[in-house]
Amino acid sequence: MKQKNKQDVLSVFKKGYGYFDNKKCAKQRATKGFCYRDLYDVGGWFLHIMPKIICELLDLGEMLGYPTKMRREFYQLNMDRIFVGEDEFVFCCPNEYQDIDAEAAQWCFEKWTKTLERMQFLFEECQDDKCSMKNEFEQDYCKASKEFCEKYGIFGERFGVPKNCENENEASFHSMAEAAEYKDIYDKFCQRSKEICEYQKNCKQEALQLFVEYFDDLWC
Repeated sequence: MKQKNKQDVLSVFKKGYGYFDNKKCAKQRATKGFCYRDLYDVGGWFLHIMPKIICELLDLGEMLGYPTKMRREFYQLNMDRIFVGEDEFVFCCPNEYQDIDAEAAQWCFEKWTKTLERMQFLFEECQDDKCSMKNEFEQDYCKASKEFCEKYGIFGERFGVPKNCENENEASFHSMAEAAEYKDIYDKFCQRSKEICEYQKNCKQEALQLFVEYFDDLWC
């Protein structure tokens, strides 16, 4: 089991606010289960906390058990040697029952473990700092963005404006995409960002589908 650090206890955020504010949030979580900062981003809180909860469940090992419906699934896959009555009573040769029961338990436990691991992975992939997909153009983009701001202003207000222009009304906002020297890295960064965003969206949808499907089974 991974050792918890102080920051995990005090806040769902790795960085952000001071010690006394952390203590206030810790006290609120102890008394009502959440703090005022959790309300700032309920989705972010959920995505941060769920992988940790699932990790704790996985650490229980075989003590965790598995959903009952997985055993029924095992029976359905082995109908050639098992008969399941309407009352879900299992019929098979007496001398084979214990072997089949052990086989079913092992199959269900492995399937449930993989399901939890998948759910944990998907929830973590939704977090930018843990996502396996990275924007390889981010460093070059930040460098180009800094140069653009230094050259044309934070909002690109000096882009395309003659140096001897005295009329401030002629100035307007411009982005890096309008500057030929930065357009390539701007386009590459934005395209990659869209791909990562779409990937995380799909991860979130699959994770929530699993969460809903096994909502009543997330306990030990």
